[in-house]
Amino acid sequence: MENGYNNSSFISSNILCLVNTEKAQLKETLLTYPAFSDVFISSVNGTCKSIYLAESQCMGEELLDLLDDQPLKLLFVDVKVKNIPLHVFIKSTPVHMEESEDIKTILNLIERELNSDNLYSQEVLTSAIHMLLLLLVRNWKEQDAGAYDKCMKWIGNKRLCTLLAFIHNNLHQELNFTMLSKQIYLSPDYVGQFFKRYSGLVLQQYIDRQRVLRGFREMVLTSSRLSEVAVNSGFIDQAYFNKRFKKHFQATPLKVRKAYQQMMGNRRLPVSITKPEVTPEMSLN
Repeated sequence: MENGYNNSSFISSNILCLVNTEKAQLKETLLTYPAFSDVFISSVNGTCKSIYLAESQCMGEELLDLLDDQPLKLLFVDVKVKNIPLHVFIKSTPVHMEESEDIKTILNLIERELNSDNLYSQEVLTSAIHMLLLLLVRNWKEQDAGAYDKCMKWIGNKRLCTLLAFIHNNLHQELNFTMLSKQIYLSPDYVGQFFKRYSGLVLQQYIDRQRVLRGFREMVLTSSRLSEVAVNSGFIDQAYFNKRFKKHFQATPLKVRKAYQQMMGNRRLPVSITKPEVTPEMSLN
């Protein structure tokens, strides 16, 4: 227990892909547009250079300066807390981890197991990601205690977490205030006020933002048609998706997709985005 909140939470992680690229190729993607995962890890020669937390932010010049002009690896991992994407809770600057042999060993292990069909490869991969997340949380708490405490406050609010989990599990369908209010036993007229009070965000704007990010992720990671991406993300058609997407990213979906495809090229390792999620129990304390 810390500040009256229970810090023991179920953390699930799912590796999306591992990309071999170069610094120059990042300028048209991560420098301009957000990363499409909750945790984004960059490394050079096995040395962890930065861990990037929220997909609602884009990589800054100061992070790009940390990377050398040589081949580097980008590991994209989705992380959920109580079935809610980690980026919902974390709105902070990137977390930097000290260069160490431990980090280098973990990153090398992850890369090896991603390309392995060895016995218990999935279990070893799960443990490696788990260790990396533990180090991430520890460094985050040390570097930004205020953001960490805010995250704990959100996670400790059961009613808010219930509402957030329902929203993220149902972004593909219509979400009205009557439906949302029933999930937390409030009146439709009050659910928006409740969300604003405890999150500081406008409920409908939050839903729209998460739908755009859902579409962004699918658009980058799959070859689905944009019309399919729009429907899967809860938009009535592709035209409306394009409109909302451009408002958030100041660019069209097609332009962003091409930018990421250029960065990834054929370098993305054959990692399925439908790889089974792993759910270790991890204390955030």
